[in-house]
Amino acid sequence: MKTRIGLLIGVGLLVFLTIMGSTAHVQNQRTVWEYKVFENTWDEKALSNLGADGWELVAVDSSRGDRIRAFFKRPQTPK
Repeated sequence: MKTRIGLLIGVGLLVFLTIMGSTAHVQNQRTVWEYKVFENTWDEKALSNLGADGWELVAVDSSRGDRIRAFFKRPQTPK
C-alpha cells in the first residue's frame, strides 16, 4: 500500500512539474526552472534561507518511511 501511495505521489509530482514548466511564460518567453531536493532538512533557519534565495517549496514526499523529501523550485538565473 505504501508503495502505491509513493508511486502516486511521484507520478503526480512529475505531472505537476511538467504542466508548470510547460505553461509558465513570462513576456512570451519560457521560464526555465531549477530544482533542489532535500531529505530531512526541516529546521526553520535552513528553510528561511532557501526562501530568501528564491526557492519555493512545491512538494513533500513522506512515502519512504522515516525519510521526508522536500522538492523546491525557482526560476533559473540567466548565465
